[in-house]
Amino acid sequence: MVMSRARSRSYSEMAVHTASPAQRLVLLLDQLEANLDRAGLSLDSGDLATSHESLMSAQAAVALLRDSLSEDVWEGAKDLKVLYRYVLDKLVWANMGKDRRHLHDAESVIRPLIAAWRQAAAIVTAEMSGVSGG
Repeated sequence: MVMSRARSRSYSEMAVHTASPAQRLVLLLDQLEANLDRAGLSLDSGDLATSHESLMSAQAAVALLRDSLSEDVWEGAKDLKVLYRYVLDKLVWANMGKDRRHLHDAESVIRPLIAAWRQAAAIVTAEMSGVSGG
């Protein structure tokens, strides 16, 4: 069991290191969405340890997204950073108060952004592979 976990972790780390930037973004978004889902379920069931862990992981992912934006490269980065700050604040409040309402507020902003980033990553991947997007 321990060996299979170690192999799984090794495989996951290798996948991240060999992935393109667009693929790494999608992996981060997948993990963020999984943590939001897990946080909601654990808050609903009263599993405080899992909700804490999931909300902390979600906060880390959103902070990474925020910190990766370059305001000198894209003028929209500043506005997007404001949205990420709002989501981070709501995730912190959700965790501190074990409050589903704050999680819902964060999700109402971040889930459409996740969908948009996924779409952008798919476009970039298609362009890099020479496939026309229609």
